[in-house]
Amino acid sequence: MDTHNTMSEGFWDFSNRIYRSPDVRQCCLSLQDLYGLDVNLLLFSCWHARSRGLFESDLVAKALTFSGNWSEHVVKPLRSARRWMKTQTENILNEDFQTLREEIKALELQCERFQEHTLEALVAGPQLLLSSEMQIASAVYNLHYILSDAFDPRAHSRPLPLRNLLATLVLSALDQNPDDDLLHEAVSRELLAQRLDAPPYER
Repeated sequence: MDTHNTMSEGFWDFSNRIYRSPDVRQCCLSLQDLYGLDVNLLLFSCWHARSRGLFESDLVAKALTFSGNWSEHVVKPLRSARRWMKTQTENILNEDFQTLREEIKALELQCERFQEHTLEALVAGPQLLLSSEMQIASAVYNLHYILSDAFDPRAHSRPLPLRNLLATLVLSALDQNPDDDLLHEAVSRELLAQRLDAPPYER
């Protein structure tokens, strides 16, 4: 894909493009289901890093406030209802039940799209032509602020492969090869430097 075209693509188009990869999709689901993270905010960190670099503090505050409320009161209840309905095997032959579940799934997707469009509308900075090194550094920096607000490893009882998942997401989002061991390790070290898997009081 033409790099110039991907640099100028909107947040929703960007998310859909990289989410088509099965590895990215599984990575995002793991970050969401294992760690309770808002994937749209993680993707927003990477999208912003691609073409605008570092988050501004005002943008971070607005993005976190809006997304926290939107996720808690809209997206999560819809997702919970959809997943509960999926477990109701006794209703599997009930066409109306299945149709309703599909409608909830579609509504959940519309709500995610609304969230991404709203986040993009908060961005005021101009597009920048950044080196891949600067994009990666910016993505790690941006993720630091998202996770500092949202992630508490004390809620988990086992060691977390958080950095590996985040490194895979960052490299995929920035059109780098996530299977490149040296590059993956370099990004992991950047993430470790930010101590993204340390408790807030140790940062």
